[in-house]
Amino acid sequence: MQNKALGTVVVALAIGCLIGFGGGYYYMQPQVKDAFSQGMAYQASIAPQTYYTERADLDFSWASDDNDFDHSSTVDANGNVASDTTDDATLYIENSDDMDVSSLYITLVDPTTGNYGIDELLDDALDDVNIYFSYGGLNKLYLLKEGEYISGGRNLGELPAGSEIELTITVEFLEHSNEQFPDGKTLDCNLYIWQPDANHVDEVSFTIST
Repeated sequence: MQNKALGTVVVALAIGCLIGFGGGYYYMQPQVKDAFSQGMAYQASIAPQTYYTERADLDFSWASDDNDFDHSSTVDANGNVASDTTDDATLYIENSDDMDVSSLYITLVDPTTGNYGIDELLDDALDDVNIYFSYGGLNKLYLLKEGEYISGGRNLGELPAGSEIELTITVEFLEHSNEQFPDGKTLDCNLYIWQPDANHVDEVSFTIST
């Protein structure tokens, strides 16, 4: 009889625990859900996010419509360069839009694709090629120096709506005697004008004649 009573007590305690756990779980469900939601919201807040603004329309023009850097008399028939020689051209960049550009970059490497702007025919002699520009009193801002592309290009700063900047671009061939410059070629090349806030790139074409 005593064993039967003890068994009844144990069963009753077990049922009570189950009921208590179920009730506690039911009671805690809103708090559990709220904590889970807060955790997910925090995770979303620390996840990397990318926001792009609208791009501005820019106009590009070369002075006298001359976008060819003429080194046809610099390179001899054997592919050599007798002495350091430069050729210049002037590039105008105008913000023809009604919105400001907060930052503007110029580069010889497209930041969205990784494409290089210099024709591959110059690859063998690239160690003896410099490309740089001057503007606003700043001189020799290199985009390519002795075969090394300048990572990220150069920041031109802000370009307010309706304003224009003038860049003097220089292509320099250095003295070279290894017969690696292509002779009698017209090389198709590109400058890249990048609006990082909009992740937008404009290509500005030019040629190099050898």
